[in-house]
Amino acid sequence: AAPGTPRHDALKLAIVGRPNVGKSSIINALTRSERVVVSSIPGTTRDAVDTAIIYEGIPVTLIDTAGIRRRGKIDPGVEKFSVVRSMRAIERCDVALLMIDAVEGISAQDTHIAGYVKDEWKSTVVIVNKRDLLEKDNFTMQQFTERIRNELNFMDYVPLLFISAKTGQRVEQVLPLALRVQEERLARINTGALN
Repeated sequence: AAPGTPRHDALKLAIVGRPNVGKSSIINALTRSERVVVSSIPGTTRDAVDTAIIYEGIPVTLIDTAGIRRRGKIDPGVEKFSVVRSMRAIERCDVALLMIDAVEGISAQDTHIAGYVKDEWKSTVVIVNKRDLLEKDNFTMQQFTERIRNELNFMDYVPLLFISAKTGQRVEQVLPLALRVQEERLARINTGALN
């Protein structure tokens, strides 16, 4: 396929989460990686901006959803549209990257998005962003992880990755983890089909 053409065989990753959680930053960080070849795909959908990348020879489509806004903060029409936009992105993806703000923790909105990801049977990675802003002494990563797993109790099996899109900390682990989650899912589906 020519650069910029959506590849049907590409792994589709939807970056979902509420506004200001760092979705654009993570897309920028992923596409700036020296192991990635980037081309933007114009007009793939009105609701999301797709970015085609080749990561270590594997075609990947990043679906950027420009975020779900909190209820009551914005004109209801826009609010509803952004929720629909994220839901559509989740429907189109293979793996959903659910971004959570490390400082603010889990909101009702995060739980709502997570529930939709689960209802759609999508593979998921929970990405906790703004790790650099967490006070290292206040609690251990273990406690924080337990709290997130507790609040997303229906997703206790999902891998968690702490990153800082701003400083670039651990961003290089996002794509390999998403690929691994998808491979494990395909292996499970194939085993199920055999049985």
